[in-house]
Amino acid sequence: PTLAIMDALIGAAANAADLPAAERWFAALREFGLQPDKASFIGLIDAAAAGGDLSMAEYWYDEAIKHSIQPDGQTYANLVQTAEQQGDEETAERWFQVACRRQATFSSSFVEKLLSILADRGDEAGAKRWLRRAQEAGIGCDGGMLRSLLEDLLRTGNFAAAERWFRYAEEAGMEPTAVMFSQVINAAAKKHDWEGAEQWYQRALKAKCTPSDLLFDKLIILAAREGGDYKAAEGWYERSIAAGAKPDGFAFVALVHAACESSSAAHAERWFEAAEASGLCPTVNLYTPLVRRHAKDGNMVAAETWFERILEAGLKPGIFPYTSLVSGHLRQGNLAAAECWLQRSKQAGLKSDNVMYSALIDGYANDGSSEALARAEQLLQEMAAEGLKPKARLFPKLLIGHATRGDLSHAISCVDRMEEAGLEAGQSE
Repeated sequence: PTLAIMDALIGAAANAADLPAAERWFAALREFGLQPDKASFIGLIDAAAAGGDLSMAEYWYDEAIKHSIQPDGQTYANLVQTAEQQGDEETAERWFQVACRRQATFSSSFVEKLLSILADRGDEAGAKRWLRRAQEAGIGCDGGMLRSLLEDLLRTGNFAAAERWFRYAEEAGMEPTAVMFSQVINAAAKKHDWEGAEQWYQRALKAKCTPSDLLFDKLIILAAREGGDYKAAEGWYERSIAAGAKPDGFAFVALVHAACESSSAAHAERWFEAAEASGLCPTVNLYTPLVRRHAKDGNMVAAETWFERILEAGLKPGIFPYTSLVSGHLRQGNLAAAECWLQRSKQAGLKSDNVMYSALIDGYANDGSSEALARAEQLLQEMAAEGLKPKARLFPKLLIGHATRGDLSHAISCVDRMEEAGLEAGQSE
Protein backbone atom coordinates (compact mmCIF):
# COMPACT_ATOMS: atom_id res chain seq x y z
CA PRO A 1 0.00 0.00 0.00
CA THR A 2 1.05 3.59 -0.60
CA LEU A 3 1.39 6.29 2.03
CA ALA A 4 -1.70 8.03 0.57
CA ILE A 5 -3.80 4.90 1.14
CA MET A 6 -2.62 4.52 4.73
CA ASP A 7 -3.23 8.21 5.44
CA ALA A 8 -6.76 7.85 4.04
CA LEU A 9 -7.41 4.95 6.43
CA ILE A 10 -6.09 6.96 9.39
CA GLY A 11 -8.25 9.90 8.29
CA ALA A 12 -11.33 7.69 8.08
CA ALA A 13 -10.71 6.46 11.61
CA ALA A 14 -10.30 10.07 12.76
CA ASN A 15 -13.63 11.02 11.20
CA ALA A 16 -15.19 8.17 13.17
CA ALA A 17 -13.44 9.40 16.37
CA ASP A 18 -11.83 5.94 16.59
CA LEU A 19 -8.32 6.54 18.00
CA PRO A 20 -7.47 2.82 18.51
CA ALA A 21 -8.19 2.14 14.82
CA ALA A 22 -6.15 5.19 13.75
CA GLU A 23 -3.23 3.97 15.86
CA ARG A 24 -3.47 0.47 14.36
CA TRP A 25 -3.28 1.92 10.85
CA PHE A 26 -0.37 4.10 11.92
CA ALA A 27 1.46 1.03 13.25
CA ALA A 28 0.73 -0.81 9.98
CA LEU A 29 2.13 2.15 8.06
CA ARG A 30 5.42 1.79 9.94
CA GLU A 31 5.45 -1.98 9.44
CA PHE A 32 5.23 -1.46 5.69
CA GLY A 33 8.37 0.66 5.90
CA LEU A 34 6.58 3.94 5.11
CA GLN A 35 7.50 7.25 6.71
CA PRO A 36 4.56 9.09 8.31
CA ASP A 37 3.83 12.56 6.99
CA LYS A 38 1.73 15.53 8.12
CA ALA A 39 -1.56 13.85 7.24
CA SER A 40 -0.58 10.79 9.33
CA PHE A 41 0.02 12.76 12.52
CA ILE A 42 -2.87 15.17 12.04
CA GLY A 43 -5.18 12.17 11.65
CA LEU A 44 -4.01 10.79 15.01
CA ILE A 45 -4.36 14.16 16.78
CA ASP A 46 -7.81 14.73 15.32
CA ALA A 47 -8.91 11.19 16.21
CA ALA A 48 -7.87 11.72 19.84
CA ALA A 49 -9.52 15.16 20.02
CA ALA A 50 -12.73 13.90 18.42
CA GLY A 51 -12.85 11.10 20.99
CA GLY A 52 -12.29 13.56 23.85
CA ASP A 53 -8.89 12.08 24.82
CA LEU A 54 -6.85 15.25 25.28
CA SER A 55 -3.88 13.47 26.88
CA MET A 56 -3.40 11.29 23.79
CA ALA A 57 -4.03 14.27 21.54
CA GLU A 58 -1.16 16.04 23.31
CA TYR A 59 1.03 12.93 23.01
CA TRP A 60 0.55 12.72 19.24
CA TYR A 61 0.94 16.48 18.93
CA ASP A 62 4.38 16.21 20.63
CA GLU A 63 5.30 13.37 18.28
CA ALA A 64 4.36 15.53 15.29
CA ILE A 65 6.55 18.39 16.53
CA LYS A 66 9.45 15.96 17.04
CA HIS A 67 9.14 15.05 13.38
CA SER A 68 9.18 18.77 12.45
CA ILE A 69 5.53 18.66 11.46
CA GLN A 70 3.38 21.71 12.18
CA PRO A 71 -0.38 21.00 12.52
CA ASP A 72 -2.73 23.34 10.66
CA GLY A 73 -5.34 25.74 12.01
CA GLN A 74 -8.16 23.20 11.85
CA THR A 75 -6.34 20.81 14.18
CA TYR A 76 -5.60 23.55 16.71
CA ALA A 77 -9.22 24.65 16.55
CA ASN A 78 -10.32 21.05 17.26
CA LEU A 79 -8.06 20.91 20.31
CA VAL A 80 -9.35 24.22 21.71
CA GLN A 81 -13.02 23.39 21.27
CA THR A 82 -12.56 19.84 22.69
CA ALA A 83 -10.95 21.23 25.86
CA GLU A 84 -13.70 23.84 26.18
CA GLN A 85 -16.40 21.21 25.70
CA GLN A 86 -14.92 19.31 28.62
CA GLY A 87 -14.97 22.44 30.77
CA ASP A 88 -11.17 22.59 30.88
CA GLU A 89 -10.74 26.33 30.29
CA GLU A 90 -7.07 26.27 31.29
CA THR A 91 -6.20 23.66 28.64
CA ALA A 92 -8.33 25.44 26.06
CA GLU A 93 -6.48 28.70 26.72
CA ARG A 94 -3.12 26.91 26.60
CA TRP A 95 -3.91 25.39 23.18
CA PHE A 96 -5.10 28.80 22.02
CA GLN A 97 -1.78 30.33 23.01
CA VAL A 98 0.17 27.52 21.34
CA ALA A 99 -1.86 27.97 18.16
CA CYS A 100 -1.28 31.72 18.08
CA ARG A 101 2.44 31.23 18.64
CA ARG A 102 2.91 28.33 16.23
CA GLN A 103 0.57 29.55 13.50
CA ALA A 104 2.19 32.99 13.40
CA THR A 105 0.99 34.62 10.17
CA PHE A 106 -1.77 31.99 9.89
CA SER A 107 -3.28 32.79 13.30
CA SER A 108 -6.34 34.49 11.77
CA SER A 109 -7.01 31.31 9.77
CA PHE A 110 -6.89 29.28 12.98
CA VAL A 111 -9.39 31.59 14.69
CA GLU A 112 -11.64 31.39 11.63
CA LYS A 113 -11.67 27.59 11.89
CA LEU A 114 -12.41 27.79 15.61
CA LEU A 115 -15.33 30.15 15.09
CA SER A 116 -16.79 27.89 12.40
CA ILE A 117 -16.65 24.85 14.68
CA LEU A 118 -18.39 26.73 17.49
CA ALA A 119 -21.00 28.13 15.13
CA ASP A 120 -21.74 24.64 13.82
CA ARG A 121 -22.33 23.62 17.45
CA GLY A 122 -24.67 26.59 17.89
CA ASP A 123 -22.38 28.05 20.56
CA GLU A 124 -22.57 31.72 19.59
CA ALA A 125 -21.55 32.87 23.07
CA GLY A 126 -18.42 30.73 22.95
CA ALA A 127 -17.58 31.92 19.45
CA LYS A 128 -17.89 35.58 20.46
CA ARG A 129 -15.78 34.95 23.57
CA TRP A 130 -12.95 33.45 21.52
CA LEU A 131 -13.24 36.22 18.95
CA ARG A 132 -12.72 38.79 21.71
CA ARG A 133 -9.84 36.70 23.01
CA ALA A 134 -8.26 36.71 19.54
CA GLN A 135 -8.55 40.50 19.38
CA GLU A 136 -6.92 40.76 22.81
CA ALA A 137 -4.10 38.54 21.54
CA GLY A 138 -3.46 41.03 18.74
CA ILE A 139 -4.78 38.82 15.95
CA GLY A 140 -6.09 40.95 13.10
CA CYS A 141 -9.82 40.30 13.10
CA ASP A 142 -11.53 41.86 10.10
CA GLY A 143 -14.68 41.15 8.15
CA GLY A 144 -12.88 38.65 5.98
CA MET A 145 -12.32 36.39 8.99
CA LEU A 146 -16.06 35.92 9.39
CA ARG A 147 -16.63 34.98 5.75
CA SER A 148 -16.38 31.22 6.24
CA LEU A 149 -18.43 31.50 9.42
CA LEU A 150 -21.24 33.15 7.50
CA GLU A 151 -20.92 30.55 4.75
CA ASP A 152 -21.36 27.76 7.29
CA LEU A 153 -24.39 29.38 8.92
CA LEU A 154 -26.08 30.22 5.62
CA ARG A 155 -25.32 26.78 4.18
CA THR A 156 -27.25 25.23 7.07
CA GLY A 157 -30.09 27.70 6.58
CA ASN A 158 -29.43 29.58 9.83
CA PHE A 159 -30.12 33.00 8.34
CA ALA A 160 -31.04 34.61 11.66
CA ALA A 161 -27.71 33.60 13.24
CA ALA A 162 -25.83 34.85 10.17
CA GLU A 163 -27.55 38.24 10.50
CA ARG A 164 -26.65 38.40 14.19
CA TRP A 165 -23.00 37.65 13.43
CA PHE A 166 -22.93 40.26 10.71
CA ARG A 167 -24.25 42.90 13.09
CA TYR A 168 -21.86 41.75 15.81
CA ALA A 169 -18.94 42.14 13.40
CA GLU A 170 -19.99 45.72 12.72
CA GLU A 171 -20.39 46.45 16.44
CA ALA A 172 -16.94 44.97 17.10
CA GLY A 173 -15.43 47.41 14.62
CA MET A 174 -14.83 44.89 11.83
CA GLU A 175 -15.27 46.32 8.37
CA PRO A 176 -17.72 44.17 6.35
CA THR A 177 -16.58 43.01 2.94
CA ALA A 178 -18.51 42.90 -0.34
CA VAL A 179 -18.44 39.10 -0.12
CA MET A 180 -20.11 39.18 3.31
CA PHE A 181 -22.86 41.45 2.06
CA SER A 182 -23.35 39.24 -0.99
CA GLN A 183 -23.71 36.15 1.20
CA VAL A 184 -26.45 37.67 3.31
CA ILE A 185 -28.29 39.26 0.36
CA ASN A 186 -28.23 35.93 -1.50
CA ALA A 187 -29.49 34.08 1.58
CA ALA A 188 -32.41 36.51 1.94
CA ALA A 189 -33.25 36.06 -1.75
CA LYS A 190 -33.26 32.28 -1.41
CA LYS A 191 -35.95 32.72 1.24
CA HIS A 192 -37.80 35.02 -1.22
CA ASP A 193 -37.40 37.77 1.37
CA TRP A 194 -37.02 40.55 -1.19
CA GLU A 195 -37.57 43.28 1.38
CA GLY A 196 -34.71 41.88 3.46
CA ALA A 197 -32.51 41.51 0.39
CA GLU A 198 -33.21 45.13 -0.54
CA GLN A 199 -32.33 46.35 2.97
CA TRP A 200 -29.00 44.50 2.94
CA TYR A 201 -28.30 45.76 -0.58
CA GLN A 202 -28.80 49.36 0.54
CA ARG A 203 -26.49 48.74 3.52
CA ALA A 204 -23.89 47.35 1.12
CA LEU A 205 -24.08 50.47 -1.03
CA LYS A 206 -23.81 52.67 2.06
CA ALA A 207 -20.67 50.76 3.04
CA LYS A 208 -19.37 51.18 -0.55
CA CYS A 209 -19.39 47.41 -1.06
CA THR A 210 -20.88 46.86 -4.52
CA PRO A 211 -22.09 43.26 -5.01
CA SER A 212 -20.52 41.24 -7.81
CA ASP A 213 -21.98 40.58 -11.26
CA LEU A 214 -22.45 36.97 -10.19
CA LEU A 215 -24.65 37.97 -7.25
CA PHE A 216 -26.89 40.10 -9.46
CA ASP A 217 -27.29 37.15 -11.85
CA LYS A 218 -28.26 34.91 -8.93
CA LEU A 219 -30.78 37.44 -7.62
CA ILE A 220 -32.41 37.88 -11.03
CA ILE A 221 -32.66 34.11 -11.52
CA LEU A 222 -33.93 33.50 -7.97
CA ALA A 223 -36.61 36.15 -8.37
CA ALA A 224 -37.68 35.20 -11.89
CA ARG A 225 -37.44 31.44 -11.96
CA GLU A 226 -37.67 30.17 -8.39
CA GLY A 227 -39.67 32.94 -6.79
CA GLY A 228 -41.95 33.60 -9.75
CA ASP A 229 -41.66 37.32 -8.97
CA TYR A 230 -41.29 39.14 -12.27
CA LYS A 231 -41.30 42.63 -10.75
CA ALA A 232 -38.55 41.69 -8.29
CA ALA A 233 -36.47 40.22 -11.12
CA GLU A 234 -36.94 43.36 -13.19
CA GLY A 235 -35.93 45.49 -10.21
CA TRP A 236 -32.71 43.55 -9.64
CA TYR A 237 -31.86 43.81 -13.33
CA GLU A 238 -32.19 47.60 -13.12
CA ARG A 239 -29.97 47.68 -10.03
CA SER A 240 -27.37 45.53 -11.78
CA ILE A 241 -27.21 47.95 -14.73
CA ALA A 242 -27.00 50.94 -12.37
CA ALA A 243 -24.09 49.23 -10.60
CA GLY A 244 -22.28 48.65 -13.88
CA ALA A 245 -22.80 44.90 -13.84
CA LYS A 246 -23.42 42.81 -16.95
CA PRO A 247 -26.10 40.12 -16.57
CA ASP A 248 -25.25 36.80 -18.19
CA GLY A 249 -27.28 34.58 -20.51
CA PHE A 250 -28.89 32.64 -17.66
CA ALA A 251 -30.23 35.86 -16.16
CA PHE A 252 -31.78 36.91 -19.48
CA VAL A 253 -33.34 33.46 -19.97
CA ALA A 254 -34.90 33.81 -16.51
CA LEU A 255 -36.22 37.28 -17.37
CA VAL A 256 -37.72 36.15 -20.69
CA HIS A 257 -39.28 33.13 -18.98
CA ALA A 258 -40.71 35.26 -16.13
CA ALA A 259 -42.14 37.83 -18.56
CA CYS A 260 -43.79 35.06 -20.57
CA GLU A 261 -45.33 33.60 -17.42
CA SER A 262 -46.26 36.75 -15.49
CA SER A 263 -46.42 39.64 -17.94
CA SER A 264 -46.79 39.63 -21.72
CA ALA A 265 -45.13 38.41 -24.89
CA ALA A 266 -44.25 42.03 -25.70
CA HIS A 267 -42.30 42.37 -22.43
CA ALA A 268 -40.57 39.05 -23.08
CA GLU A 269 -39.55 40.20 -26.57
CA ARG A 270 -38.03 43.36 -25.10
CA TRP A 271 -35.88 41.21 -22.80
CA PHE A 272 -34.82 39.13 -25.79
CA GLU A 273 -33.77 42.31 -27.58
CA ALA A 274 -31.92 43.48 -24.46
CA ALA A 275 -29.99 40.19 -24.41
CA GLU A 276 -28.97 40.67 -28.04
CA ALA A 277 -28.05 44.32 -27.42
CA SER A 278 -25.77 43.25 -24.56
CA GLY A 279 -23.74 41.17 -27.02
CA LEU A 280 -25.06 37.77 -26.00
CA CYS A 281 -25.74 35.10 -28.61
CA PRO A 282 -29.29 33.87 -27.91
CA THR A 283 -29.70 30.18 -27.12
CA VAL A 284 -32.64 27.86 -27.74
CA ASN A 285 -33.67 28.45 -24.13
CA LEU A 286 -34.10 32.15 -24.90
CA TYR A 287 -36.39 31.51 -27.90
CA THR A 288 -38.51 28.66 -26.53
CA PRO A 289 -40.53 30.65 -23.93
CA LEU A 290 -41.55 33.10 -26.68
CA VAL A 291 -42.79 30.29 -28.92
CA ARG A 292 -44.77 28.88 -26.01
CA ARG A 293 -46.26 32.22 -24.91
CA HIS A 294 -47.42 33.26 -28.42
CA ALA A 295 -48.91 29.80 -28.98
CA LYS A 296 -50.69 30.03 -25.63
CA ASP A 297 -52.07 33.45 -26.63
CA GLY A 298 -53.33 31.98 -29.90
CA ASN A 299 -50.98 34.08 -32.02
CA MET A 300 -49.75 31.19 -34.13
CA VAL A 301 -48.16 33.40 -36.79
CA ALA A 302 -45.88 34.95 -34.14
CA ALA A 303 -45.24 31.57 -32.51
CA GLU A 304 -44.15 30.03 -35.82
CA THR A 305 -42.07 33.11 -36.66
CA TRP A 306 -40.12 32.74 -33.42
CA PHE A 307 -39.66 29.05 -34.13
CA GLU A 308 -38.24 29.79 -37.58
CA ARG A 309 -35.87 32.30 -35.97
CA ILE A 310 -34.39 29.43 -33.96
CA LEU A 311 -33.52 27.64 -37.18
CA GLU A 312 -32.25 30.84 -38.83
CA ALA A 313 -29.87 31.27 -35.89
CA GLY A 314 -28.38 27.85 -36.67
CA LEU A 315 -29.78 26.32 -33.49
CA LYS A 316 -31.53 22.98 -33.05
CA PRO A 317 -34.81 23.22 -31.11
CA GLY A 318 -35.81 20.46 -28.73
CA ILE A 319 -39.24 18.88 -28.51
CA PHE A 320 -40.81 21.59 -26.33
CA PRO A 321 -41.34 24.32 -28.95
CA TYR A 322 -42.84 21.70 -31.30
CA THR A 323 -45.22 20.64 -28.53
CA SER A 324 -46.22 24.27 -27.92
CA LEU A 325 -47.05 24.71 -31.61
CA VAL A 326 -49.05 21.46 -31.74
CA SER A 327 -51.04 22.46 -28.66
CA GLY A 328 -51.60 25.99 -29.95
CA HIS A 329 -53.03 24.81 -33.27
CA LEU A 330 -55.21 22.22 -31.52
CA ARG A 331 -56.72 24.91 -29.29
CA GLN A 332 -57.82 26.62 -32.50
CA GLY A 333 -59.17 23.35 -33.92
CA ASN A 334 -56.55 23.20 -36.68
CA LEU A 335 -55.78 19.48 -36.72
CA ALA A 336 -53.95 19.64 -40.04
CA ALA A 337 -51.46 22.24 -38.80
CA ALA A 338 -50.96 20.35 -35.52
CA GLU A 339 -50.28 17.13 -37.46
CA CYS A 340 -47.81 19.03 -39.63
CA TRP A 341 -45.77 20.08 -36.57
CA LEU A 342 -45.80 16.52 -35.26
CA GLN A 343 -44.33 15.34 -38.55
CA ARG A 344 -41.74 18.15 -38.55
CA SER A 345 -40.57 17.06 -35.10
CA LYS A 346 -40.13 13.50 -36.37
CA GLN A 347 -38.25 14.73 -39.45
CA ALA A 348 -35.93 16.62 -37.08
CA GLY A 349 -35.10 13.31 -35.42
CA LEU A 350 -36.89 14.12 -32.17
CA LYS A 351 -38.89 11.72 -30.05
CA SER A 352 -42.39 13.08 -29.43
CA ASP A 353 -43.39 13.38 -25.78
CA ASN A 354 -46.52 12.29 -23.94
CA VAL A 355 -47.94 15.81 -23.95
CA MET A 356 -47.79 16.15 -27.74
CA TYR A 357 -49.28 12.72 -28.42
CA SER A 358 -52.04 13.17 -25.82
CA ALA A 359 -53.01 16.58 -27.21
CA LEU A 360 -53.25 15.23 -30.75
CA ILE A 361 -55.21 12.12 -29.74
CA ASP A 362 -57.57 14.33 -27.74
CA GLY A 363 -58.02 16.59 -30.77
CA TYR A 364 -58.80 13.72 -33.11
CA ALA A 365 -61.18 12.17 -30.57
CA ASN A 366 -63.06 15.47 -30.30
CA ASP A 367 -63.34 15.62 -34.10
CA GLY A 368 -65.21 12.30 -34.00
CA SER A 369 -64.96 11.48 -37.72
CA SER A 370 -64.01 7.94 -38.70
CA GLU A 371 -60.75 9.21 -40.26
CA ALA A 372 -59.91 11.21 -37.11
CA LEU A 373 -60.64 8.26 -34.81
CA ALA A 374 -58.50 5.98 -36.98
CA ARG A 375 -55.63 8.48 -36.74
CA ALA A 376 -56.08 8.64 -32.98
CA GLU A 377 -55.71 4.86 -32.79
CA GLN A 378 -52.56 5.05 -34.96
CA LEU A 379 -51.07 7.62 -32.60
CA LEU A 380 -51.81 5.35 -29.63
CA GLN A 381 -49.86 2.58 -31.38
CA GLU A 382 -46.96 4.98 -32.04
CA MET A 383 -46.94 5.94 -28.36
CA ALA A 384 -46.76 2.28 -27.33
CA ALA A 385 -43.91 1.69 -29.80
CA GLU A 386 -41.99 4.56 -28.25
CA GLY A 387 -42.58 3.28 -24.72
CA LEU A 388 -45.01 6.06 -23.76
CA LYS A 389 -48.11 5.46 -21.69
CA PRO A 390 -51.27 7.34 -22.76
CA LYS A 391 -53.27 9.26 -20.18
CA ALA A 392 -56.35 7.37 -19.01
CA ARG A 393 -58.63 10.35 -19.73
CA LEU A 394 -58.19 9.76 -23.50
CA PHE A 395 -60.06 6.43 -23.55
CA PRO A 396 -63.54 7.62 -22.50
CA LYS A 397 -63.48 10.15 -25.37
CA LEU A 398 -62.39 7.51 -27.85
CA LEU A 399 -65.02 5.12 -26.47
CA ILE A 400 -67.78 7.66 -27.07
CA GLY A 401 -66.45 8.43 -30.55
CA HIS A 402 -66.27 4.78 -31.62
CA ALA A 403 -69.64 3.91 -30.06
CA THR A 404 -71.33 6.89 -31.71
CA ARG A 405 -70.11 5.72 -35.08
CA GLY A 406 -71.21 2.14 -34.37
CA ASP A 407 -67.64 0.76 -34.27
CA LEU A 408 -68.23 -1.75 -31.46
CA SER A 409 -64.90 -3.57 -31.79
CA HIS A 410 -62.91 -0.39 -31.13
CA ALA A 411 -65.41 0.70 -28.45
CA ILE A 412 -64.96 -2.60 -26.61
CA SER A 413 -61.19 -2.25 -27.01
CA CYS A 414 -61.45 1.14 -25.29
CA VAL A 415 -63.39 -0.46 -22.40
CA ASP A 416 -60.65 -3.08 -22.03
CA ARG A 417 -57.94 -0.42 -22.02
CA MET A 418 -59.90 1.63 -19.50
CA GLU A 419 -60.13 -1.37 -17.18
CA GLU A 420 -56.39 -1.90 -17.52
CA ALA A 421 -55.96 1.73 -16.49
CA GLY A 422 -58.26 1.23 -13.50
CA LEU A 423 -61.25 3.17 -14.92
CA GLU A 424 -64.84 2.12 -15.29
CA ALA A 425 -67.03 2.97 -18.27
CA GLY A 426 -68.42 6.49 -17.87
CA GLN A 427 -65.65 7.46 -15.47
CA SER A 428 -63.02 10.02 -16.43
CA GLU A 429 -59.62 10.58 -14.91
